[in-house]
Amino acid sequence: MTPDRRSSPSPRRLLPGVPSIVTGAMLAIVIVALVAAMSWAMRLRGPWYDEFYTLYVAQPAIPLPHAFDRWLADNHPPLFYALVRATAWLGSTVEERRFVNLILFVGAAIQLAWWLIPQHLRRIGWVFAIALASAWPAIDRAAELRSNYLAFAGSAVAVAALIGFDRGHRATRAAEWGMLTLALLVALNVHLATSMIVGGLVAAIVLRRLLARDWPGAVRLATAAIVAAAPMLLHLALSFGRIEANTRSFWIQGGFNSARWAIQTEVVRNLSANPAVTIVALVGFGVLAYQSWRARRLARDADLAVTLGAGLALGCMVMIAIHLWRPFVIDRYLVALHPPLAMILALGAGALLVRVRPIFAVILALLMAFCAMTAITLNAGATVARPNWYGTGQTIAVIRRNCPATRVHVDLRGNRPVLDAPPTENRAVIPFAYHTVAAHFGFPLASPRDRTMPRECPTLFWTEHVAGESVTAESLAAPLRAAGFPIGRARLLRIGDGHVLEAWPAR
Repeated sequence: MTPDRRSSPSPRRLLPGVPSIVTGAMLAIVIVALVAAMSWAMRLRGPWYDEFYTLYVAQPAIPLPHAFDRWLADNHPPLFYALVRATAWLGSTVEERRFVNLILFVGAAIQLAWWLIPQHLRRIGWVFAIALASAWPAIDRAAELRSNYLAFAGSAVAVAALIGFDRGHRATRAAEWGMLTLALLVALNVHLATSMIVGGLVAAIVLRRLLARDWPGAVRLATAAIVAAAPMLLHLALSFGRIEANTRSFWIQGGFNSARWAIQTEVVRNLSANPAVTIVALVGFGVLAYQSWRARRLARDADLAVTLGAGLALGCMVMIAIHLWRPFVIDRYLVALHPPLAMILALGAGALLVRVRPIFAVILALLMAFCAMTAITLNAGATVARPNWYGTGQTIAVIRRNCPATRVHVDLRGNRPVLDAPPTENRAVIPFAYHTVAAHFGFPLASPRDRTMPRECPTLFWTEHVAGESVTAESLAAPLRAAGFPIGRARLLRIGDGHVLEAWPAR
């Protein structure tokens, strides 16, 4: 595999003249639609437990040294918690604070443009942007107050930086190295799984340089990666004992098959997100394979795609090996897989687009943009429909509106595994979440010591964040009777990942 630092020899742009304006307009429409969908989902999606955790530990009222220590207790680097705390001016609710991800989107878009627009990589950058907009994390992970969207955006910028570095950026060598280090600094310090994925990509490209005897290029990339990885390595050095203790008894399923299935699911999701991009890429790789066969050496884009694929494989092997020791691989931790896969598809699609007539390139671009708009629409709807705490909260609010004397008790028995699990903040966040949702819908919570039940209205026992729990009305009511509640008949309402026991007093 021989890296080529020269610009593309092809004199043809993707779509010269008027067609370039058309495809530029297509991309602009897709980006506007994506931002609108992200904003809509941020406002309408109800919060889930981990978002309450972020909101709680990132409160500006908590002294920063104590807050920093508690951020480290969550196993991952504290970068996102610091960003959430720094943007407290966005508001006091989960929905308002999610807009930090729009700020991250703008920052990522600027860096992607810096790396890809000055290159002879515009056609690849165009397809890359379309593929990223089509991926499910582009909206689903943006509409949550967790670090997953930062991992997605950071991975996208890191991949673009590695490609731009490989092709030779027009900026000065110092500026190029600085921007590369910045891109890797973010990507390697968000989430442990993201660090492994991006680290695998960097290792593969460094090895590619070494095999080509490009010692200066290998040293520059390796130096940037080492500098960028220093905070993560320091975090691991300081927190390894805590991380190891926190994961001895973990809720994530262990074993090879669970990790393989999670990775396979994300790969399939990516390839099916935009069928037009995937099909065009497959045809493009067919062209590259034929070109490589005739030349008896890998074509440049094929070489780079193989290198990215090898880096992904390396990162996944490291994740699986660690997962066999301490389970941690699940779908939402694998969002960083999508940008490298999108870039591989972009390299294949770009190889076809540069070889066809401009009018056919416009048609193919139109098909890819149409599929992106469809994916954005579907992803936005699916994101808003995800189970959340507002499902049970709204149900309770409706019952109280119809019968104002209804009393609402929080039943924490189903939350015991979370309350007992590290970090210790869970013991404060669970009650905080219930009170936040109750305040949002405007209903009071009864005192835990109150055992009275009104006869004219039901008494509600509310439990959230218990996905997969197998309970019945009677299994919930019996311990409550033993605790002093004079429950007669009861009805169980299951909503999303929670439930409400609607009970009336015995006659």
